[in-house]
Amino acid sequence: MNGAINADLMTVEEIHQKLEAGYKDMECGRVREASEAFTEFRQRHEAR
Repeated sequence: MNGAINADLMTVEEIHQKLEAGYKDMECGRVREASEAFTEFRQRHEAR
């Protein structure tokens, strides 16, 4: 997979695991400013 997450195709347990991993990242300071993340997203996904 390309790193995309589709909750429609996941079990409840898989969703909980992803959420828990995200909470741990947040607690450990592995975060980014939303504006930076969205800027990078737009750069990667603009018309190619």
